[in-house]
Amino acid sequence: MPSLTYLTNPRGAPSNSELTAEWRKEVKGMADRIITMRDRLVHGLKEAGSTRDWTHITDQIGMFCFSGLSPEQVSVPLSFSLTTEQP
Repeated sequence: MPSLTYLTNPRGAPSNSELTAEWRKEVKGMADRIITMRDRLVHGLKEAGSTRDWTHITDQIGMFCFSGLSPEQVSVPLSFSLTTEQP
């Protein structure tokens, strides 16, 4: 699991301790969801027969990740959003 040390940075966090606790809980929930979505993506790729190493997806942290998929590979309808832009 990625480090969540950014949660200890109070910049942008509410000043009230009760609100801060709620904010931390919500940010943690968001981070956990991103991790879950990455795990599900890799699982789906493997179930679809991919033999590639997808650890670069699950090892990344932050809201965005580089998938390595081509624009053609992300043009199929999915239940989540993928961009065709590359870094």
